[in-house]
Amino acid sequence: MKPEFIFMLTRADRTVANARELLPEVIAAGVRRVGFKDVGLPFEALRDLALDVRHFGAELYIEVVSLDLDSEVESARVAVELGVDWLLGGTRPDAVLPVIAGTTIRYCPFPGRVVGHPSVLSGSIDDVIESHAE
Repeated sequence: MKPEFIFMLTRADRTVANARELLPEVIAAGVRRVGFKDVGLPFEALRDLALDVRHFGAELYIEVVSLDLDSEVESARVAVELGVDWLLGGTRPDAVLPVIAGTTIRYCPFPGRVVGHPSVLSGSIDDVIESHAE
């Protein structure tokens, strides 16, 4: 199995302002998995970026960095509106799964406890394993 690489158009847990300008260079380098965060740009700019990623035929990822329940659910709604392939991050699958139900979005929440921005996964190995099992 070969490694899979996702190029994130982000810095310090935020989508970079010039993400759309960088995208053609990323695609020209052969990247076929492109992502960004749910923060850093207004929705309209994220929508345009998502459309550009799709135009280039790349797989689309969005990563949740929201820390509270309402923001995480809103991020899942944004993922649905953008039509992403993958929703990464967040720690509340019970709240997110109903939002993405009926879509083709694949979902990978973070195990453990996420703290701050840029986010840090905290807790012991046993805590992370227990969270993952849940």
